[in-house]
Amino acid sequence: MTLLGEEGTRKLDNRTKTNQQLFPDYYDLVSATLSDKYSYESKRLLEKFRAFIGEYPPTTELAVKFLGQFKDRKPNTRARYAYILSAFFNFYSGQRLPIKIKTPKILPKDVPTEEFEWLENALRGKQTHKKTIERDNPLIQTGRKTGLRAGELGDLKVGDLQLKGDDPTVLCMEGKAKKIEWFPLFPLSGTNRPVSPVKCPAIRASSAWHKRPSP
Repeated sequence: MTLLGEEGTRKLDNRTKTNQQLFPDYYDLVSATLSDKYSYESKRLLEKFRAFIGEYPPTTELAVKFLGQFKDRKPNTRARYAYILSAFFNFYSGQRLPIKIKTPKILPKDVPTEEFEWLENALRGKQTHKKTIERDNPLIQTGRKTGLRAGELGDLKVGDLQLKGDDPTVLCMEGKAKKIEWFPLFPLSGTNRPVSPVKCPAIRASSAWHKRPSP
């Protein structure tokens, strides 16, 4: 048994448990280590899987048949269900599901011009002794012209802006990997330039950073 290691011994022990023992043990582990939301969603789905298999031992083949019931659901939902089942089988036996559900890349919603104007007007009317208005307005304009995320805007320095010449750009350390990218500063109107989803992230601009605050 020592050759199997602690994890191998646990997985071997799992196979001797009944479903009435196995599933609650996994729920306890998830509840102790992950968020309440994930714990609730995981337990909700796995209870359906448990009812589906009855007293039969869990197998990846049965898991695939169980997932087949949700063909009418959206790809993201089915992918989430597959992830929950994969995590359970990793705990139970170390097996992987023989399927992979691809999820479409969903572009964020476009932000109406009126919302930008509302935000700019709110900033101009802001009463403060701090010199934040002079800072915030350029940030809003830069975000509007490039589609950079809030965190990316917050990391910008004046030297990152290259405004000379016919093609002004902004240097950005993009995403969690901090990949260096140069993004064009497109005019807000009067341009027929094609927008590249790679070089101009305006099409993926997150609306979270300029979400209208509650009154």
